[in-house]
Amino acid sequence: AHYHLGEALFYLKQYEEAANAFRTSLSMAVNYHKAKQWLYKIYKQHYIDNEKAELYYNQIKENMKGEIIIVSGLPRSGTSMMMKMLENSGLTLLTDNQRLPDINNPEGYFEYNPVKNLAKNKDFLEKADGKVLKVISRLLFHLPSEYNYKIIFMQRDLKEVLISQQKMLGKDPSVYPIALAKVFEKELQRVDTWVKKEPNVSILYVDYKEVINNP
Repeated sequence: AHYHLGEALFYLKQYEEAANAFRTSLSMAVNYHKAKQWLYKIYKQHYIDNEKAELYYNQIKENMKGEIIIVSGLPRSGTSMMMKMLENSGLTLLTDNQRLPDINNPEGYFEYNPVKNLAKNKDFLEKADGKVLKVISRLLFHLPSEYNYKIIFMQRDLKEVLISQQKMLGKDPSVYPIALAKVFEKELQRVDTWVKKEPNVSILYVDYKEVINNP
């Protein structure tokens, strides 16, 4: 309760009160390092106190296992394209090439099969430390808090996403799947809410059409 109070106060820009709430939560659960991450953020960026910021930073370092770059978005939003761009830039991708290139993705899918079971097994993330991993939007919520994440989230017009999805599934692209559209809309809203609540997550939104027009 104190932790969530701290979150609410942070977004009300009541940083001193938020810090008090997070410290109270730590007095009850000393190893709850997400509260420490919020306190570091407050003292480093908003309620400036470098000594306290360093204190919490050192405590966070003891618990964090590493940093992972995540490429995410709805299916057919350009995630494979972004993975290819990052590979060409010299970054190391974690992929297994089990899903081969096809007519829908001639350059490949750049997937890592264990990601599909992220909700049940997270051990493989050790291999992703310092690398780039593709995680579709509906699986983001299962990422554990022991890592820092830099997320590149692809945004594409929802109608284009659904048409592309219909084509890939061999369905009539002129038929608009209303139910799926609602699912995707809720998913995007959920991602936006989730990002704001995770102090170990930073996100960069990238527009698909802008990338196509201005690579």
